[in-house]
Amino acid sequence: MSLLAPTAAAFGLIVPVIVALYFLKVRRPQVPVSSTLLWRSLTRDRQANVPWQRLRFSWLLVLQLLAAMALVVALMRPAHSAPAPLAAHTILMVDTSAPMQATDVHPSRFAEARRRAAQIIGRMGPQDRVSLVELSSQPKVLASAVGDRNALRRALDRMAPGNAPADLSQALALAASLSGSGSDTELVLLSDGITQPLPAPVSLPFRLSYQAIGTSGENLAITALSAQPGPSGQVGFVHVQNFGTRHRDTTLDWRVDGKLLNARSLSLDGGSGTDVSFPLPSGAQQLSATLQPGDAFALDDTAWALARPAAGERVLLVSPDGNVFLQQALRVLPGLQLTTVTSTTFDAGTAARPA
Repeated sequence: MSLLAPTAAAFGLIVPVIVALYFLKVRRPQVPVSSTLLWRSLTRDRQANVPWQRLRFSWLLVLQLLAAMALVVALMRPAHSAPAPLAAHTILMVDTSAPMQATDVHPSRFAEARRRAAQIIGRMGPQDRVSLVELSSQPKVLASAVGDRNALRRALDRMAPGNAPADLSQALALAASLSGSGSDTELVLLSDGITQPLPAPVSLPFRLSYQAIGTSGENLAITALSAQPGPSGQVGFVHVQNFGTRHRDTTLDWRVDGKLLNARSLSLDGGSGTDVSFPLPSGAQQLSATLQPGDAFALDDTAWALARPAAGERVLLVSPDGNVFLQQALRVLPGLQLTTVTSTTFDAGTAARPA
């Protein structure tokens, strides 16, 4: 139940006005008479109209109040909303990309999308067909059933958000192949709208109903973290980007091998980014950077990286007859010194001694 014109409730003030009229004293002219014997009914009537006395029951007052309240309710235009019936074939597409882990909607955007999807599945009739599609980096059909709510609910329960972006172009192509030649087909997209851009405009052979999930587009993120050799040793580099529109102040914490090394205050306007560098102590192996305080999307508030020694890592590959493909793969990695030996010439004692 909802009200189309809730402001019309102000007309309800007419109810106390009607009641107040019954308290008002009726003014009559004073006329001297010889006896009040024949005027006792008039006396009782005057006593009934004395203001601010206890209100006496009156059917006329009851009818007037009921009429006034009915008029006020009619002016407020009460309405009952009911969900529209599903199309003959409903393609239910749920976004499971990384941004759906944001918590600006309680408990998360993905949980809200799954709740709405469950409501749509609950509305399907015995002849309705629903296809459940996962919108991710590799979109896929999880279930497709006619009237079988349990199968769709089991598939929906297995869904979980990932850490990759959503490929909307492939998802729409998959939905178009599912629709076939059916005319009564509708695509219901449950997403926050953060997907990879479409390479070209897309013409869909069905109706599209987009239900936006999420209330905020503000996000402060660490987009890059690496360790590079410098003039006097290893140097850590990090890039912080403000993807929102508002000005943000934050603190960037540096940690090396789990120990806090430094903290720096940053101030970023909407849409801007900044690069920060810091020297790494000798022998550092792992570095991390964290934004404090975090925001609704915690996945990109922390980043980790490995610090390679300047001389590089020594790798010994032992194989029976030499694995050419593995050798080529290892040589592509930067900072590795590869040595290959066969199983027959391998000496474990010699290999264990430092160079």
